[in-house]
Amino acid sequence: MTKRPAVIEIEKRGGEYRVELRDQETTAVIDSWLVEGATVSETPYKHVCKLRLPQESTIYLDADDSGRIVLHADGRTCYRHELPTPIAAN
Repeated sequence: MTKRPAVIEIEKRGGEYRVELRDQETTAVIDSWLVEGATVSETPYKHVCKLRLPQESTIYLDADDSGRIVLHADGRTCYRHELPTPIAAN
């Protein structure tokens, strides 16, 4: 299976986390999500990580109340990240 290099960036902005997935070679945005419910703390947060995704895959993101972000592609987990603070239940 061919893999494509990508970069995931997670950044806290106000009361939400912005998650952006980009192609590493072209820097084109593959997908982006907003995860609401971040604490209103003024502490900034940014996380950037390189990963490899299956070529031509369906990608979706899960975020749970404990502050875990999980990226899925083709029904498999391809990335996990624990946020520094839990996400408030909506």
